[in-house]
Amino acid sequence: MNLIIKIFLSAIILFVIVSCDNIVEPIIPNDIQNFVNNLNLEDPQKIKVIMNVSNEDVYVFSVPYGPPQDCPSGCFYDYIYGLKNKNKIAAIKSYNIDENDTYLFSDNFWELLKNKDEWIYYSKFLPLLASDEDTPIYVLSKIANLLNNYISTHIAYNLLDNSAVKKEKEILIILSNLPIFNGDPYKDIREIANNLLGN
Repeated sequence: MNLIIKIFLSAIILFVIVSCDNIVEPIIPNDIQNFVNNLNLEDPQKIKVIMNVSNEDVYVFSVPYGPPQDCPSGCFYDYIYGLKNKNKIAAIKSYNIDENDTYLFSDNFWELLKNKDEWIYYSKFLPLLASDEDTPIYVLSKIANLLNNYISTHIAYNLLDNSAVKKEKEILIILSNLPIFNGDPYKDIREIANNLLGN
């Protein structure tokens, strides 16, 4: 009986080892590789695909680069976060929104990105949309409503700095009525929005 158990356990271990050795990492598209190469980053490391939606040709990726920092506490690196939508590729912070980015406005993409990397979703992607005047009004309104349940003065200020938002009464009303959380981080946001409304 013990021999059977040993054989069974050995088979499981072998399966795990073989499975781990055969993990297929996402293939980095040539245009992403060329984009990163052209950035001339200092000591760039391996490109990491954070998520991709193959049928939409959309990728979110990151690249650590530069010398290791604070190694006594566990080394960390500078990062660039990139976004590819079909033939457009840029660092997320400098991605230029246009009318062809419809999939990036979809609930499906938002949910996928949030589930894959919530930090990139709230700290990189939503601020990008909030600040770009070419982001559709319904998307800007959706972002403003999200602030009722998620605290981000960074996103809120990006909205208020957006020339499209300054002319959109419905979004300003949403911002002027943001809830009072502990410490009231939205106090100045509400005041600026009310001033823009002429209240």
